Amino acid sequence: MQHRQQNEDMEKKAENIKSALSFLRSEARKCGLLQTENSLSIAEIIINMETEK
Repeated sequence: MQHRQQNEDMEKKAENIKSALSFLRSEARKCGLLQTENSLSIAEIIINMETEK
């Protein structure tokens, strides 16, 4: 039961981080900082891969 709660907590944190990355990516685009796009996308992909395990 505790293990399931830890997994749920981790998934919530991962979703929060992905949302923050998405927000940062859109804000960077608004400011013309297009070079940040790849690094933010890579971070989001890594989170997706890790949470699908």
